[in-house]
Amino acid sequence: MIEKVDHLEVYARDIDETLDFYVNMLGFKRWRKTLSVRDDGSTLHLACVRLGDMMVEIIQAPPEVVDQPVDQTKVGMRMFALKVDDMAKTIEALARQGVEVFQAPRQSQVFEGLRAEIKDPNGMRIELREWQRGDSIYHDDWQPTKPHVTKLN
Repeated sequence: MIEKVDHLEVYARDIDETLDFYVNMLGFKRWRKTLSVRDDGSTLHLACVRLGDMMVEIIQAPPEVVDQPVDQTKVGMRMFALKVDDMAKTIEALARQGVEVFQAPRQSQVFEGLRAEIKDPNGMRIELREWQRGDSIYHDDWQPTKPHVTKLN
């Protein structure tokens, strides 16, 4: 049966720029970069990076979609989130490196802590989360603690 999330895939306008962002700005470890030739003669440029037990596959987008804008407001995966230990220091360090802060840190409405959003070089939004006051998804009884949020079973 299903055990856990294995990886996420990100289509990149420029695989090298995106690889650099995930490794040098966000602290992922470069794992591998490959160029495969498919049976039909087309190529697949792929880079894999890891952070803990999370892997992101960065795939060079096909030429016909490279210039299309990212739209994370439609049905489908909206974004992924990275856990941070100190939101203020993280945002300051990323902004100093030129990372676009899409949404400044603010108190979350669904968990105890702070959330912010940054954008990768392709315009994809990435949430940053700083869990506070012992709140964590790793507690079996975790649930949102805001008074206006109701847990549904």
